[in-house]
Amino acid sequence: GFDTAVAVSPDGEAIAFASTRHSQRSDIYLQSTSGLAVTKLTTDPADDAFPSFSPQGDRIAFCSNRAGNWDVYVMDRDGRNVTAITQGTGHDLHPSFSPDGRKLVFCRIGSRSDQWELWTADIATGEKTMIGFGLFPDWSPRMDKDGIAFQRARQRGGRWFSLWTLELDNGEPTNVTEVAMSTNAALVAPAWSPDGMKLAFATVVEPGAGMPDTDSAVGRQDIWTIDADGTN
Repeated sequence: GFDTAVAVSPDGEAIAFASTRHSQRSDIYLQSTSGLAVTKLTTDPADDAFPSFSPQGDRIAFCSNRAGNWDVYVMDRDGRNVTAITQGTGHDLHPSFSPDGRKLVFCRIGSRSDQWELWTADIATGEKTMIGFGLFPDWSPRMDKDGIAFQRARQRGGRWFSLWTLELDNGEPTNVTEVAMSTNAALVAPAWSPDGMKLAFATVVEPGAGMPDTDSAVGRQDIWTIDADGTN
């Protein structure tokens, strides 16, 4: 099988990831970084993906299509007490915890807009708020600045993405800023450094290459880092 979507626990002692090593559908696994012991956290017949640790390291958010479409769930670090955070007919993906562990940000394909939207959800109350358009959000770990990084298509429906950040002021998005773009590559999958001062991201040169409707080879893929303000 394959292993994918690795998340590192805040204490650095474990990784969570999705894997098809025991079935055709991916499940969430937990593995110690100091040894080979692996624990299977989910066992349902559906696909489970995109695990994300809470800042306290005691919970894991993930996505699953066990209800027929992709929803966001939260479970304890040992796989118990699974709770659905989103429920609906749309698809919700790639959850990321707020620094206090009380909220999640995720992306959803909009039923009206037909675009990928960014949403936040209060874990305790279930209240959900749309905060913009984009994909693969990652909530900054900084407590003094409520920031979220994400990717956004430069043209609606396109594969050319650039890197963006926004800040939340009482839950409302402000300072929506494009921090990095390229004329020959898609910028995807931003991830904050532990101090929230830098971002890592991937680039895919000529992102249309290697698709079923082309004869081109898959574009070169690289990893970059950048300061949160778009420099360096």
